Amino acid sequence: SSESATLTVATPGATAWGLGSYTLAGSGRVSFSFVVAAVPKASPIRYAGMLALVNADRWRLDGVLTAYSETSSTGKASGTGSLYWWNPTNNRKRGGWVLASSKVPYTVSFTESTSKSRGSFGIQIGYVPVLPQPNPLPNAAPTILQGGVIKMR
Repeated sequence: SSESATLTVATPGATAWGLGSYTLAGSGRVSFSFVVAAVPKASPIRYAGMLALVNADRWRLDGVLTAYSETSSTGKASGTGSLYWWNPTNNRKRGGWVLASSKVPYTVSFTESTSKSRGSFGIQIGYVPVLPQPNPLPNAAPTILQGGVIKMR
């Protein structure tokens, strides 16, 4: 018998940053900003950064990024954050953010913007919504940006 598998070689990156937005079917508009960089003179190499992601009137994630790697065209970063959900009945029915969970693990994947490509961004959040929280989470493979920019160095 035999098996085959794909091997992707990722190397430590130096820095990546981005901001932008895209639309997901069933989840609506998603806006994000992030930055992640190698900590100078750290041995072994460590990363520090942040992520802010908002899925309009549904979900918000405020996180720290602690890992980053890249292949020739794709970046991947991960960390943990505080996940909030929009509760329309809060604040005298004007709505407000409610903490769903803290230290939620997540991974973002992205491609760099170029003169010929807008770049893409996707996220996988390790959380399962419970009622009355909105469903689904804005989890998606990298999606082409409608606006914004992503850079990797």
